Amino acid sequence: MKKDEVSNCVPILLREMVILSKVNHPNVLSLTHVVEMEDTLYIFTPLLCGGELFEHISQQESGFSEKQASWMMRCLLQALAYLHNMGICHRDVKPENLMLKDGGDDAELQLVDFGISRYVLAGDKAKTMTGTPFYVSPEIVKLTSGIGDGYGCEVDMWAAGVVMYILLCGFPPFHADALPDMLDLIQEGDYSFPGEWLYAPTLCHART
Repeated sequence: MKKDEVSNCVPILLREMVILSKVNHPNVLSLTHVVEMEDTLYIFTPLLCGGELFEHISQQESGFSEKQASWMMRCLLQALAYLHNMGICHRDVKPENLMLKDGGDDAELQLVDFGISRYVLAGDKAKTMTGTPFYVSPEIVKLTSGIGDGYGCEVDMWAAGVVMYILLCGFPPFHADALPDMLDLIQEGDYSFPGEWLYAPTLCHART
């Protein structure tokens, strides 16, 4: 990447590089090499050929089986358990940030994009309203109304639950015409699991 193109997000980039350089897990993207030239920065990571999980959800004609969904969730939860044990909160868990290593039916998933991740150590709380609206937890939503006291790694687990719902239904559990209404549904935990939509063939929300 050209240095002048990322000059306004250097702190975010450096934080992501530091975290990626410290992780080593089959379900988490890692950093292998960094080469800095006069005007260019080269960042090397393992090659992931299977594409985004989001794309696979969108292309499903018959939906994922429970076996497929459980395998994907196993990969995601193993990644989160590893990161949380290190005190790393990802803060943007979603299908767009889960990559398949290859195109096989039993391909491993890797969690990627640590641009807004941060360390949240024991007793510490993050207090930044961040993440993707469909996947944010009630703890993050409460910060918008000034009644929240922060959050920890549990926000990743909430997002993982949303991912699991989407794998099984094909659409997110919380959706409304207006963002404030959707955030209210999230804060209230107001969702259902309609049996008629189990294994729905399409993902019914726009990429964010």
